[in-house]
Amino acid sequence: VLKCVPPQDKPKAEELNNCSNYFQTELKFLKNIKIILALGKIGFDGCLKYFQTRYNIKKRISLSAMM
Repeated sequence: VLKCVPPQDKPKAEELNNCSNYFQTELKFLKNIKIILALGKIGFDGCLKYFQTRYNIKKRISLSAMM
């Protein structure tokens, strides 16, 4: 979801938006993907946002609910 490490490892919304196009393009090239491992809250939230908009998913999934 994020292609670089920003200062203090805290990306701004603009940085996430700029990188989201790269993430979407990468997923289009990965035709046979079965699993995505999202590392951290930013990665998880970014993946979830992508799939919610692409597949019209309404329910929000909480990472803490899985543990």
